[in-house]
Amino acid sequence: MHQLQRSTLFLFCLILSKLLLANETNPLPRILFIDSYHEGYTWSDGVTRGVVAALQQQPIELKIHRMDTKRNRDETFKIAAAKKAREVIDEFKPDVVIACDDNAAKYLIAPTYINSDLPIVFCGINWDASTYGFPAHNITGMIEVDMIEPLIRQLRQYAKGDRIGYLGINSLSSEKVSNHYEKLFNLNFSKRYLARDYAEWVEKYLALQNEVDMLVIGNPQGLSGWDKSDFIQIALKHTRIPTGTTASWRTRFSLLGYSRIAEEQGEWAANSALRILQGTPPSEIPVTHNKEGLLTLNLGMAEAQGITFDPALYRRAELIHPYSGKRILFIDSYHKDYFWSDGLLKGIQSGLMFSGVNLEVVRLNSKLSPLEVDIKAAVAKARSKIAAFNPDLIIACDDNAMKHLIKPYYKDIPTPVVFCGLNWDASVYGLPYTNTTGMIEVDAIEEVLSQLRRYAKGDRIGIIGVNRATARKNVHFIKNNLNIPITQSYLVESFDEWKLAYSKLQDEVDMVLAVNHIGINSWDQKAAEKHARQVIKIPVGAFAPWSMRHALISFIKSPLEHGEWSAKTALRILDGTPASEIPIEKNHTFELVINRQLLEKLDIVIDKALYSRATFVE
Repeated sequence: MHQLQRSTLFLFCLILSKLLLANETNPLPRILFIDSYHEGYTWSDGVTRGVVAALQQQPIELKIHRMDTKRNRDETFKIAAAKKAREVIDEFKPDVVIACDDNAAKYLIAPTYINSDLPIVFCGINWDASTYGFPAHNITGMIEVDMIEPLIRQLRQYAKGDRIGYLGINSLSSEKVSNHYEKLFNLNFSKRYLARDYAEWVEKYLALQNEVDMLVIGNPQGLSGWDKSDFIQIALKHTRIPTGTTASWRTRFSLLGYSRIAEEQGEWAANSALRILQGTPPSEIPVTHNKEGLLTLNLGMAEAQGITFDPALYRRAELIHPYSGKRILFIDSYHKDYFWSDGLLKGIQSGLMFSGVNLEVVRLNSKLSPLEVDIKAAVAKARSKIAAFNPDLIIACDDNAMKHLIKPYYKDIPTPVVFCGLNWDASVYGLPYTNTTGMIEVDAIEEVLSQLRRYAKGDRIGIIGVNRATARKNVHFIKNNLNIPITQSYLVESFDEWKLAYSKLQDEVDMVLAVNHIGINSWDQKAAEKHARQVIKIPVGAFAPWSMRHALISFIKSPLEHGEWSAKTALRILDGTPASEIPIEKNHTFELVINRQLLEKLDIVIDKALYSRATFVE
C-alpha cells in the first residue's frame, strides 16, 4: 500500500473515531411520545402527526410508545400498560416525555413522575388537568376543550333569538360537559335535556325546535337504541333552528360544527418539549388550551332550513352533505309516467332529500315492452349503467328487475340491493340473498273481500286482469297461498277481451276482484268506466288507483310507502348496517276509495263508519 493511501486511511479512521466518541459523549436529545391509545385511532393519529411534523427537522431522537388503553379498557390492563411505559422510560432515558390523553396522565404520570426530575409535557387531557395534580414544577401542557365559543358565534348568525338549548344523554360525562360550557365560557342554556334513550332523544330534539333559538347537540354515544341514520333523516325533516356540534362526526345531523384539531395538540406539545431542551423550565411554560378549530358546514341541513351561508365561510370550511359522495341507482321495472313507478321514485326522492346522495334512474320499460328480447336488451343497458355508475347501493323495483337483472347478475355480491314492489312472495326468486333486503308488495285482498261480501248475494269470486307475469303471480298467490276459492278468472290481452270478460263475470260470480289491467292492448280508460256503469250488477273490488273507476270499492296501496321505506333502508345500509340484518317487510298502508256512481247503480247504502273513512270518486 502506498504511503499516501495509508495516510488517507489513517486520517479517515481518526475522524470516524472522533465522531463516534462525540456521539457517545454528546448524544442527540431524546423525546419519548407516550400515546394513551393505539395507532389507527383517529385522534391519536392526528396528535402523532403533529408531534412528528414539529420534530422531524430537529436534531433529536424521537421514540413513540402506545399504551393501547382505548381498545383495552380493563383496569388491570391499564395498570399493566403503565408499568410497561415506565420500563420504556427507564430503558430509553428520555430528556423530555410527551404524554397524550387522560390514561397516560392518570395511570403513569400522576402516580410516578409528579415533581420528579423528568420534564413532562401533557396534551389531550379533557377540560381540567388539576384532577391529576397538574401543572407541577416539571409538568406543563395543553388541555383539550371543545370549540364551543366559536360554535355559538356561528350559530348566532342564523338564529332568530338568543335562547340556547343543549341536548345530551343522561350520563355524568354529558352533564359534566354541559356544566363546563356554562362555567368556563359563561353560557346560559335556556333548555337543557339529558335523554335516557333514543326515543326520548328524538322527543326532546323535536321539542327544542320550538323552545330555543339555537341548539348545541352533545355526544349521543352510549344512548340506548341510538340509530344514527334514522336521526339524520329526522333532523333533515324536522330541523327548524340552527344546530351545532363540537365533534366532526356529529356534523352529519347538525347545521355546522366546530371541531378540535388533534394536530394542534401534538405540534404545541412538541414545540414546548423543544423549548425545555433549550433550557426553559416546564414551570415557566403556562398551561394552555387548544384554540384552533375545523369549521364544517352541512349543506343538506342548510337546504332543509333555507339557510344560505356567507361565501367567506365556504372558502375556509369543510363542506358536507349527510351522505356526501354516496351513489344510489334506482332500477325501475317499468316506465316514466306510470303511476306506480312515479310514486316509488317520488318516495325515494323524498326519503333522500337533502342527503347529498347522487341518485340516478334506469328504466327497463317491461310493461310497455314485455317481449323477452326487449327485456334482455333493457337489462344489458342497465348492466352497462351499473358498471359505469358504480353505485354504493341499488334499489330495484318490481318483479322484472329482480327476475331478469338482480337474480342473474347481482346476487350475493358486495354491492347491497334494496328491493321493493315484489308481489306477495320474494322466495320465488330465492330471496333473501346475503346482500339484499326489501319490501314485499301485498294487496288488501281480505279487506276488499270483507267489504264485497257485505253486498254480494253469494260466495262465488271472480278475477279479471291483464295476462302478464305479475297478474298471473297475483292470481296464483290468491288461490294457493291465501286459499281463497276462485270460481272464474279472466286474464286477457286486449281491451275488447276485457270488456267481454267484465260483462260475463256479472252473471258468473257474486263478486269480482279487479287486478292490474296495465298492459292490456288498446286500453281505453273512459270506455272502461262507461262500460262498467252500463253492465255492473255485482260488487267489484280493486287495488290500484287506475282501477278504482271501474270498481265499487278499492283498497289502494301506496307506492310512496315503498319508495320512502326503500330510501330509509338504503341510508341505514350506507351507514353500515348489513342488508342481511334488516328484515324483509310488507307494505301496510292502504287508502279506502268508493266509486259513488257504481254505488248508486247497485243501489247500495254503506254504513257511516265506512263512509267516514273513505275517499269518493264521482
